[in-house]
Amino acid sequence: MYSVQDAEQISRLRQERWCLLAHFADKAAPYFSRTTEYSKLRTQLEKVNAQLYTLTQNPIYHVVQ
Repeated sequence: MYSVQDAEQISRLRQERWCLLAHFADKAAPYFSRTTEYSKLRTQLEKVNAQLYTLTQNPIYHVVQ
């Protein structure tokens, strides 16, 4: 279904996505969403989701805000 290169990139991006989501869960506190760290991580998560959507066309990665 995917080329070897695409499959490797998808796996790497999914791993990064899970790490970002785990970090959000670990830092779940009312003030965290107002920090610079949160903004940077959120931006990175949006980029990863966009790349995954482009590669897979899976709607779970197509996050519209």
